[in-house]
Amino acid sequence: MKEKLAMFDMDGTLYDTVDSNYYAYKEAVEQFGFTLEHDFFEFVCYGHNYKNFVPMIVKESLKGSDQDVDVVLTDEIVEKIHDAKLECYTKYFDKIRLNDGLINLIKRIKYNTYVALVTTGSSKNVHEILEFFHHEDLFDEVFTQDDVENQKPDPECFVNAMKKFKMDPKDSFIYEDSDVGLRAAYKSGANVIKVGKF
Repeated sequence: MKEKLAMFDMDGTLYDTVDSNYYAYKEAVEQFGFTLEHDFFEFVCYGHNYKNFVPMIVKESLKGSDQDVDVVLTDEIVEKIHDAKLECYTKYFDKIRLNDGLINLIKRIKYNTYVALVTTGSSKNVHEILEFFHHEDLFDEVFTQDDVENQKPDPECFVNAMKKFKMDPKDSFIYEDSDVGLRAAYKSGANVIKVGKF
């Protein structure tokens, strides 16, 4: 019987996906006539839900333009950009770096600890990455943005994972890197381990 639960964020924690996400979103927004700079994506968008940052990309791209942001920026455009990103993302998987230290930790603890992947990523992209790296068997359960109503910084994703495994927060550990993810982690009441650059 496993008595602990370890929950791992994906992007920036187990996998450095800044570049893979950047190039995929860059290709996606360019299909709609927008532009995206690497620094803007890395420091403003990365780690957040697309529904929050895709509108910021459009607004940033239209700065100094005579186009009316309120006319251009519709929910339909946001979803179309996200769909385009989902379709081209696998082309950039060669740009993903692994956090070998945490991957090895999971391999060591998984026999006496439940291990869950808890991410704001889409189910499609998450499972594609796990398949690409042959990591499908690392996790007892995978929780994505499709499994919750409220995204991080709401703690719903972590609370759901603890409920699934019937674990108290005191017996649960969250590995997170981003500010928004850490806020969700602390709100969940679980033990939190902040992951730095790797």
